[in-house]
Amino acid sequence: MKTQIKLTQYKVFSLAALVLSFAMIAGLNTANAQSEAAKTSLLSNVVKASDQTTIKGNVRDNTGPLPGASVALKGTEIATYTDKDGVFVFPQDLNPGDILVFSYLGYKTQEIVIKEDTTVLRIVLEEELIDILESVQVNKPYKSKRKGS
Repeated sequence: MKTQIKLTQYKVFSLAALVLSFAMIAGLNTANAQSEAAKTSLLSNVVKASDQTTIKGNVRDNTGPLPGASVALKGTEIATYTDKDGVFVFPQDLNPGDILVFSYLGYKTQEIVIKEDTTVLRIVLEEELIDILESVQVNKPYKSKRKGS
């Protein structure tokens, strides 16, 4: 009887060890699959990050730099302005296909599509003719509306 109990206990322990081994192997395979998925995800993020580019450049007209010109990413509120020398560095990395909008009061707005090899932009804005809707009358003498004391 003692032999039979020992043999039964041995079978139970062997079966438990076998189940535990299978569980560990299954767990390792799942961990490996998750690890591979994480590596693939990480690799795709690296590829996406390498597609992004920091854009810098200058904005000018025919006579020189335009300080304070606006540089905005179309469709967003992300923007920057040129410094006193007309130089800008866009505050966000851009992807190919993004559109930067350059504007300055009295000049035509320009849109530039970012390409894969775009890193530096040299933008020359053209003057925009503005129609004056009313004219100032200069043939009338000026009268003060103040009353003398």
